[in-house]
Amino acid sequence: MRKISKLLKWCENNPGWTVLFLLGFHFCISVTMYLLTKCSSLNGFHNGDGLWAYAADSYSYHREAISFANLLRQGGILLWWHEATLWPHVKLISLCYFFLGDTPLSFEIINGPVWVATVLTIWGLCRIVFKDSIYMCYIPVILFSINPCYILLTTQLLKDPIYIMGFYFIMLGWALLLKVNRCWLGGVLIILGFIVMVLLRPYVKNIVFPILFIFVFGIIFIKKDIRKVAFFVLLSLCVIFQLFSVQSVQSFYAKLEKGINALLASVLKAREGFRLGYKDSLSNIDTEIQLKNIKDILNYIPRAIQIGFLSPFPSEWIIQGKTVGLVGRLISGAITILNYTLFIATFYCLWVEKESFKLLLLGFSLAVVMMIMLGMVVTNTGAVFRMRTGFLLPFYIVGVKGIYRIVISIAHFKVPDRGYIPRF
Repeated sequence: MRKISKLLKWCENNPGWTVLFLLGFHFCISVTMYLLTKCSSLNGFHNGDGLWAYAADSYSYHREAISFANLLRQGGILLWWHEATLWPHVKLISLCYFFLGDTPLSFEIINGPVWVATVLTIWGLCRIVFKDSIYMCYIPVILFSINPCYILLTTQLLKDPIYIMGFYFIMLGWALLLKVNRCWLGGVLIILGFIVMVLLRPYVKNIVFPILFIFVFGIIFIKKDIRKVAFFVLLSLCVIFQLFSVQSVQSFYAKLEKGINALLASVLKAREGFRLGYKDSLSNIDTEIQLKNIKDILNYIPRAIQIGFLSPFPSEWIIQGKTVGLVGRLISGAITILNYTLFIATFYCLWVEKESFKLLLLGFSLAVVMMIMLGMVVTNTGAVFRMRTGFLLPFYIVGVKGIYRIVISIAHFKVPDRGYIPRF
């Protein structure tokens, strides 16, 4: 324990070396996953060139990125810039291919820093929540950062890691906004996080913007000493939302009605896409159910909560998976059990302590809404499991704190802020 204590203290005192170590660690993980695709014994789980079946969307991204990279090689910079794509991050991948070669490993130049930035953002959140116990900060950071479901995604060509980073920027920004001496940094992080999320998934603006608007508008009346920052954030969010919306001179109520209708239409369209797109998957769920109107959506919400929070279900943990095999299913089962435990611990912590809830209130609100939407739209529990990962962070942080409070209430000890960690 003393050696671990010294290591953690060294990491805190040497941030530069810590960042380099994290980049090196992620690079090793990415290289390992790339080399494993050259192994013939794992045929069927990868494409033989660095991409894995658990992130099958990467196959399409890879093909389109190569075509964009070829445009750059032919001197068609303007054509590359104006060429439309369904996936904005593909152009970023194509830049990596242009400079480093048409191999998925080239995208490590983006994936590595994004993973490190995400880890540091989680660390910043934990430092605020675990203000009295610095060593407890490392538990949710480690649990989440090396969670197989998350870190393996960051070795592929997915937009999820960047999208998740934007969500965490918003969470940290809200926590800092409540601190008068760091409120400007918090405001900038909220704006930056919103831009990242909307750039990668434009349709989420109709979900994220109203929530952000309500929270930032409300804080103007609660904390008068940060009104200037709140007004700046509010104005910036409105400008960004308008830039990503169709320009019009409609009344506010007409725009509101149009926005709600667009959101409902996108939910129905997205669900239909998943329902038809995963016909042969072994982890499909409720594919026979079609949502056709607002009444169907409202009636399906309880089931969406169940799928969004609790899937994959125990019956799926010990059966052979089509793209991840039995090992993948067992890992997903173990992670799901951990999630169940942290959900329970989260409710306990929020029951006995309100401070953590205030700091992560915005994060919880966004996470709950997005996870319910996943349960509503995605008809495949494997896809829900992957796409939900980023939104579990509030539950990891508060859940770990809940377990910590339970342990210290039973054992009557407290982890000190500095120095030696007691033996359990």
